[in-house]
Amino acid sequence: MEKNFKILLSKISKLKGSDLKVFLELVPFQLSILSLLAKKKKTTSEDILKIEADLSKAQKYRYLKNLLIRKLIQKDKRFYSIN
Repeated sequence: MEKNFKILLSKISKLKGSDLKVFLELVPFQLSILSLLAKKKKTTSEDILKIEADLSKAQKYRYLKNLLIRKLIQKDKRFYSIN
C-alpha cells in the first residue's frame, strides 16, 4: 500500500496548471467513477450508482453530471466512458 501511495503522489506532483486544479477539485466519489471507467472502459449509470459512498442517489448523479460538464467523461446513449 505504501509503495502505491508514493507512486500516486509522484504522479500528482507531475500535474501542472489546470490539470492539477481539476484533480484537486474532484471528490472521492468522482475519483471512484474515473477509476471504474479506467478499468471497464464503458459502464452504465446503474454500475456507477452501486459505488459504495455515503451519498444520496441525487448527489451521485450531480457528481456524475459535473464530470460530464468538465468533459472528463462522455455519455453515449446509456453508457459512460472516459474521454
